[in-house]
Amino acid sequence: MRRLLLAPTIATLLLLVACWDFGGMEMNYDLDPSFSVIEIHTGAGSIDVMASGGYRLEADFHRTEDENMLTMEYVGETLIVTSECMNANCHIDLDIDIPPGVQVIAKTASGDIDVQEVEAGAILETADGMVRVTDIEGGLDVITASGDVDLLDIDCDVFVNTVDGSIDGSDMTSDHVLASSTSGKVMFELKTPPQEVVIETISSGVDLTVPVDAYDLDLESMSGSVSIYDLEDSDGAPQVISIHSTSGSISVTGD
Repeated sequence: MRRLLLAPTIATLLLLVACWDFGGMEMNYDLDPSFSVIEIHTGAGSIDVMASGGYRLEADFHRTEDENMLTMEYVGETLIVTSECMNANCHIDLDIDIPPGVQVIAKTASGDIDVQEVEAGAILETADGMVRVTDIEGGLDVITASGDVDLLDIDCDVFVNTVDGSIDGSDMTSDHVLASSTSGKVMFELKTPPQEVVIETISSGVDLTVPVDAYDLDLESMSGSVSIYDLEDSDGAPQVISIHSTSGSISVTGD
């Protein structure tokens, strides 16, 4: 008897996807308003933090219905949120609403991080995922191994380190900007003259825009072009721009 092999239909593929994602739930938690720092640790899953004044955490469990996979512990004035899901077979996406005056510390092994409207600063780290930060004060530290960093409306000092990902910062008011990238384009647009900009890249270009002012420029690329537009190098100026790249082009523009 000859067997007939049929290609899977769209309906069949959707069924297979549904079966693969079988198991999961959404849970809502009210947070005790006694913390000034929230520290989030996840193995796999996205982290979204909106500082709009609430005390709420929404967890979207994927491929698990075990609520014990998510724990919350109050240690002094710090709320520690931990997801025990460690890989793509089980991940928990977190959507958190907090007051603006709470500092955010968020670390995930695999997942995007999105933080908005925080006034007390943030420390963000992901091994595999994108980081987006909008409207923040109080200081910002971002570390990614593989993922882009997107910054908008930043009113604080910034430290960004990414291995494989671009860095794009716009509408920034920062006295100090320190950034490093191995293989991703670095772009910053500052609204006010910074006191210090230090950028190091390996195989990626740098595009920096700053207000016209006096800057001590230290720009060097071993195998890439260096361009300066509408700015003059003022040796000894208190405001310093230092950009070094191994094989990327450098462009600094006065606006």
